[in-house]
Amino acid sequence: MECPIVLQARIPGTTPELLQRLGAGRELWESEGLTKQWGLTTALGFGNTGMELGDDMSASLVLPSKVVLLDYAQRAFAAADRAVSKVEDQHFMVRCIDLYDKETTIGQVITGHLGHMSRHLGMIEALCGVQGERGTATI
Repeated sequence: MECPIVLQARIPGTTPELLQRLGAGRELWESEGLTKQWGLTTALGFGNTGMELGDDMSASLVLPSKVVLLDYAQRAFAAADRAVSKVEDQHFMVRCIDLYDKETTIGQVITGHLGHMSRHLGMIEALCGVQGERGTATI
């Protein structure tokens, strides 16, 4: 649930300059209380991201309507875009701590998130294709 949101929430705290330019980062998921708003009462895996959520648990999730999910996804990606747009070349090699509490660089975090999001879009396109749908999955 949090891929792009984690990115926009964590980038500001990686350097004092980015914190000043972006303000404190906060995940939409938390700031809007979406777990409660959407009636999700179970723990959503590692960091409430859906990672490591069991198959039975994920299959039983009751999600909001497509309109609500698309609105959330668009806002999440827009927040990530805003955060990434503030990162300049000199920030890419700045050391930071990633989602897994491992030391890395801002550049590696950004490229890792972009690759991860692209994989999800590819999976969505594949699922559309096997259902006879045409086009691409974009947000």
